[in-house]
Amino acid sequence: MSLRHHTIKGVAWNTLGRISNQVLQFGLSVILMRLLQPADYGLLAMAWVVIGFAGIFNEFGFGSAIVQRQDIDAQHLSSVFWINIAIGAGFTLLFFMTAGWMADFFHTAGLKPVMQWLSFSFLIGGLGIVPGALLQKQMRFDLINQISVATTFLSGCIGVYMAYRGYGVMSLVAQSLSNSLIGLPLMFIASRWKPRLVLSWKHVRQLFSFSAYLTGFNVINYWARRSDDLLIGKFMGSTSLGIYSRAYALMLLPISQVISMVSGVMFPALSSIQHDKQRIKSIYIRVIQVIAFFSFPMMLGLVATADHFMLGIFGSKWAGVIPLIRILAFVGVLQCIGNPTGWIYLSQGKTNWMFWWGVFGSGSVVVAIIVGVWMGSIYTVAWAYLFINILLSYPVVAIPGRLIGMKWIEVYRPLLPTFLISASMAIIVYFAGMALPAAWPAIWKLVIQVMLGAGIYFTLMWWWNIPVFHMVRALVAEYRPVIMKKLMIQRV
Repeated sequence: MSLRHHTIKGVAWNTLGRISNQVLQFGLSVILMRLLQPADYGLLAMAWVVIGFAGIFNEFGFGSAIVQRQDIDAQHLSSVFWINIAIGAGFTLLFFMTAGWMADFFHTAGLKPVMQWLSFSFLIGGLGIVPGALLQKQMRFDLINQISVATTFLSGCIGVYMAYRGYGVMSLVAQSLSNSLIGLPLMFIASRWKPRLVLSWKHVRQLFSFSAYLTGFNVINYWARRSDDLLIGKFMGSTSLGIYSRAYALMLLPISQVISMVSGVMFPALSSIQHDKQRIKSIYIRVIQVIAFFSFPMMLGLVATADHFMLGIFGSKWAGVIPLIRILAFVGVLQCIGNPTGWIYLSQGKTNWMFWWGVFGSGSVVVAIIVGVWMGSIYTVAWAYLFINILLSYPVVAIPGRLIGMKWIEVYRPLLPTFLISASMAIIVYFAGMALPAAWPAIWKLVIQVMLGAGIYFTLMWWWNIPVFHMVRALVAEYRPVIMKKLMIQRV
């Protein structure tokens, strides 16, 4: 089977899985946000500032190293497995014991039990790194996505039940932990891999140079993305952080789902042809166009429908999210172009380049967020975050582009028609929403706006004969029968 067939089939499975996951996650988010309060989400965001940071060291980039390395063997895998278990157990003990200190730092006593329970995610996560990386390396995205959908549904049911029974923030903690616990045995069964009683430092060192720089980048990038949560939680409280974190998560949900449809496939695919730079460049530019085809209208459509979206689905207690979403959606437009550049660094084995870009780029983001917090509100933080993303839009593409002979303009120029059509659609949808009768429920207005926006977007794409529109249609037509046949076989 050709690389093209493997790649597109993997993207097709990721698309099917991510759409299913996104529908589930969104539905669960609606229920949970109606049952819980902004302060509950603020507590969870505070905990994840610290827990998520340590999680970078828990994996230490070994999962990606397994995917990238061509000559991986059983000793590599077993050695990484036992090291990750030891690291995970160590972090679990550390954060369980220091949860009280973290609660004192944020001046929030309710944070202690949240931190203690979430500390077990390190041990659980360490167990699943190797089987998960093997499934990705083998491009078994059908199995990966089936596991993902199953764990999202089951863990979501647990979270909703606990929220209904009045457990507050602990329902979110239970949802997170049960997601990992349910998925763990399923990954081992799917990968058909068992660890051996082997620990070879020689084999670990062979992976270390790749994983160490990747971990360094992830540390820097993490604090760039979490410094806003840290500073808002510290100086503005859990309610403000809950509103900000929900706005960021809702902005990130569609774009992360679109990118993740292809990111798990693109890394192993580009790694397999890492010496053919011209081919990597061609594939990368086409894939970015497809990502923009789906992401741009969602992001700009969110700007146009933010008020009816939040009030109609989540309720008036989340009204403070509306202006934040409108700002952060433009960040999403830029991030759907910049985030995938990591594929280039990783496929070329240039995690050292990736690390030094992180020092500059992520450092700039942290400075901007500090300025936003100093200016005094969650809205100034969002504006500062947008401003720095605009400034970084050139180097974030130009620097990794040098590794494969790709210029900045070669990426952005093909995206301009998609952006202009998406912006035109959003403007029409916004004014159409304002023209609707004020007495109508917000959810009705949202449905009308979404239907109108989809019709306008696809009509303009077809009318102006935009190449990516026909590219997507061809891909769907080619691989829809394969996926439908696979689904029918599994159903039987």
